[in-house]
Amino acid sequence: MSLSIAIAETLAGVGEKRDALLELTGALEIGARAGLHQSFVDAGHAVGHMLMASTHELPLSTGRRNALEPYLGALSSAWRSNHQAGHTRFFRPGNPLSPRERGILALIRRGYSNKQVAGELQIAPETVKYHAKRIFEKLETRTRTQAVSKAETLGLI
Repeated sequence: MSLSIAIAETLAGVGEKRDALLELTGALEIGARAGLHQSFVDAGHAVGHMLMASTHELPLSTGRRNALEPYLGALSSAWRSNHQAGHTRFFRPGNPLSPRERGILALIRRGYSNKQVAGELQIAPETVKYHAKRIFEKLETRTRTQAVSKAETLGLI
């Protein structure tokens, strides 16, 4: 799939928009079935602009286009967020958050303070702070709200 995205980027770069859209459409269909986000978010500007373009440009049947719209919306939002923030990529690890970090982030999402998270998980508040700091680093965010938003966009929580 990453190769298809790279081919789409190259085709778009040399002005072959129709072929680029065909290649990207195939990758999107595979990505949607597998729930993949990373490869698209890391893609270059040509793919990003195709992601943000109208889904009507994609060579799909109306039913398939409608099915892809939520996935495409999430991808374009994540791509835009990543690139507008000046990042050239999201994190790379295969599983960026540990199970403990995902659990802590889920509680943060519910509005829990560090002290409440610590009580719920029966750990020290300092341990929660340590995990929160690691979450922010891995997601390249600065606040709890940003971390929750990015994790939701990426389907991590």
